Amino acid sequence: MKPRQQRQSRRKLTPSPVPVTNPMLGELQELRSIGEKLDALQHTLPGAMGIDLIYDKLDRIERRIDTIDAAASKKGAVAGAIAGGLSGCLVSTTIMLIKARMGF
Repeated sequence: MKPRQQRQSRRKLTPSPVPVTNPMLGELQELRSIGEKLDALQHTLPGAMGIDLIYDKLDRIERRIDTIDAAASKKGAVAGAIAGGLSGCLVSTTIMLIKARMGF
């Protein structure tokens, strides 16, 4: 064989045999490996317990705010009623004094 023919034969690419597999099988394996990695990460999170404690504290704070809100509404209504009653008495007393001075 001449050197030129040898070079040409080396340049020709022979198709490599492609294994015939189910494409879905490869995707399933890849998804399983990703799922396993995520599970491993979730189990090793050091702050997971801290997050649960934070959620518990938030729940308690929300319950306290609800009770404080109800108590504040009730106290505000009582204070408004008292203030309205006192101001009504003050106005009616002032009107009676003015009438008494003028002689009505």
